[in-house]
Amino acid sequence: AALTSNSSAMSRIAWITSGLAAVLLVYNLRNAVWLSQVAKPARSAPRPVQTFRPASNSVPAARGPVGRSRAQTADAAVGGAPHFRPTVPSVCAPRSRGRAVPVRPRPLNYVASRGCGPPSDGVGLCDALSQAGVGPGSAVLLLVAAEGDEAALARFVQLARGGGVSGHLLVAALDAEAAAAARALSPAPDVWDASSELDPGLPPPARKWALAALLLSRGVSVLHVSVEVALLGDPFLALSHDADVEAASESSLGLAGWLGGSAGERGTMRVANDAIMGWSQMAESYQIPPLTPHFWFAAATRESLALVRRVATRLQGSLFGAGGMVAGGMVWPASAAEGFVFTEEAIAPAHDGITRAGASLRVLESRCFGRGGEVADRIPAGGAGAAALSDVLSARAFYSRPQVLSAGCGATPLAPPEEASSEDAGLAWTKHEDLPAPRPLNWLQVASVAWPPEAECDRLGLTNLCRKLAQVARRTPHGGEVLAAVSNKNLIGTGGALDLFTRGLASANLSHALVVALDAPTSAWLASRGFPYYEKQLVSRSGSTDNHATSGLKFKVLLDFLSVGCSVLLSDIDVIWLSDPFHNRLYRDSDVEGMSDGWDELTAYGHHAGGGAFRIHARNSGMFFLQATHESHAMLTRLARRMETEMTWDQSAWNQEQFHPSHGAVAAVGVSSRVMNYFCFQNSKLFFRFLREDDQLLHGFTPSSLHINYHPEKQPRMRDVYNFYHGQKVKGSKVDLTGIWKWNGGEGSALGSECKGVDTRAMPDASDARVRQLLGGAGKLDWGGCT
Repeated sequence: AALTSNSSAMSRIAWITSGLAAVLLVYNLRNAVWLSQVAKPARSAPRPVQTFRPASNSVPAARGPVGRSRAQTADAAVGGAPHFRPTVPSVCAPRSRGRAVPVRPRPLNYVASRGCGPPSDGVGLCDALSQAGVGPGSAVLLLVAAEGDEAALARFVQLARGGGVSGHLLVAALDAEAAAAARALSPAPDVWDASSELDPGLPPPARKWALAALLLSRGVSVLHVSVEVALLGDPFLALSHDADVEAASESSLGLAGWLGGSAGERGTMRVANDAIMGWSQMAESYQIPPLTPHFWFAAATRESLALVRRVATRLQGSLFGAGGMVAGGMVWPASAAEGFVFTEEAIAPAHDGITRAGASLRVLESRCFGRGGEVADRIPAGGAGAAALSDVLSARAFYSRPQVLSAGCGATPLAPPEEASSEDAGLAWTKHEDLPAPRPLNWLQVASVAWPPEAECDRLGLTNLCRKLAQVARRTPHGGEVLAAVSNKNLIGTGGALDLFTRGLASANLSHALVVALDAPTSAWLASRGFPYYEKQLVSRSGSTDNHATSGLKFKVLLDFLSVGCSVLLSDIDVIWLSDPFHNRLYRDSDVEGMSDGWDELTAYGHHAGGGAFRIHARNSGMFFLQATHESHAMLTRLARRMETEMTWDQSAWNQEQFHPSHGAVAAVGVSSRVMNYFCFQNSKLFFRFLREDDQLLHGFTPSSLHINYHPEKQPRMRDVYNFYHGQKVKGSKVDLTGIWKWNGGEGSALGSECKGVDTRAMPDASDARVRQLLGGAGKLDWGGCT
């Protein structure tokens, strides 16, 4: 038996050794192919697999986007026609059409070029562009080179010419040595003496972003490639040109990319097990690997320019120095921060006084732009060390505490200082300089048209809804806005969840609200209480009427509102409203503004997750504000279809459509997003685990709403929260475990031994007069928190 065991072990070792040998053989063959490419003489024609026809007699540039924006602004130019017209599909064309409901990507907002005058001394950007014949609507491949890059520069230019790069190759020389080396090449690329354009003290990682911003501001699209990259094909013809920014992913630069790609390039859902929470212990979050700062394309759009300027500003700010910089809740080495900052600005939502450029993003496929890629290889990898998956569960970065205690929940241009850490949660908020202006919204409703639009309401068969909105909705320049909740008959009844919800709205003086009734009994119950409602009878895909099944119907319901130009604040029924959110609580600068399942600064707004990755906790699909824009409508259309055809949780789908960028065959809608302040629009984990233990916050601050989303005892917890803030103002006792204190921070009651002695299935003893009085009353009863 021992001999048999040893033989089996030896066989396994031999099999593993053979496998490693095969991997090494393939790796060496790839290296040999790459070295042969380096040694080849430059070729004058593009690769046979790819051909192009210039749109004019000018030097060709990258293809333009699909069209112009529907919301042109003063600094947005008219959309351009394609400069490239490929006659055959790109080698990087998606291999499949994908499963997502097709949507038209958001049209791009081109910047209006400032133009350039005639050449003068031959050293400035305008002189370099003029001499090269590059004007607005063109694209350049930007190389930034300094002394010491001479050999890499020569190798790059040789490979680029051999790969048939069709756009302008512009070398931004940071010193005289690099400029001389570039001009000595044959054929020489276009050379820009860029040292005069930059502050001498600018940190190295910020230089290429500052130079790219100068090009973008003149209407020139930029493909930035580091000199270490090996170009094996024409990258301009391999781009999709349907997003403001296209970038390679760090996940494609390692072994996964070399073996054919990483499933995480577009981002993945991550789950951390917070066992204390019981019923809701699986903490859902979304994570994306860092975008590489060594290979990215920025179309000459308003949003690209804003994003690139913001990255440059952060990399040269007071938080960046020789020792590193503060970003994502940690101190970074100077060499590793750049990729995370780029990723955060492209992916993270706006929050508080922090705005985002709203640039749409496409992640390039690893088979073309990664290790062993068909178009670009040898892209430098970066990033920092990995972090454990559940480390974030210890996050307690309550940076919003001083702000809400002093100023409440009003929308503010202020935000926590970037150098804040969990030990500095008491720092006062400040106004951040050089933030990008939010992307202009593409409204569905023309501001000058009367609202609700009677003809459109009739055409869509939504006359009843429009009549109700005319009575209830709050008027805005682009239509109206209203708070809407969706309910069925399971939640009606005195003392039930819907009763507590509507009483909370009344106590908060929130009048611009209605309930969408999914059945006739719900409509009748609401009518008997004089509460505004709109009936739309729907049944879930499974036919179930439980909470999760009903929740998935909301997207189809809300399409009606957006279609007639009404922005809508969706609220689940298990929410207690404490103030009117329409009065200076919403920022209204994004397509989507939503509540987070996060409980502090890092989990709600995003943070570093190891290896340079960006991670953010799920945005709750039971509370969000959707503006009546083309992008919001497109996202709801896709979500409604997914709920009808897929067995997926509505919250997962909701997050996927906002978080995932375009990749391969799947085009993202391109909504701009903002996360609501986690103290002001609270989830029940934050309240029962943390806030109620902070006496100042509990008694000196009132949030806008509290969502009982983390706990299964929804109705009794709702009642205790309602009585704490509204109603009888029952503060309860932490010692006696009454009111809000009878509940655990996680699942279940804190009453413990008392509950164990109660048979919750039996009728209470009616020999007590007080019990008889309760039993004789109307409404539902429970066992005081025992379940």
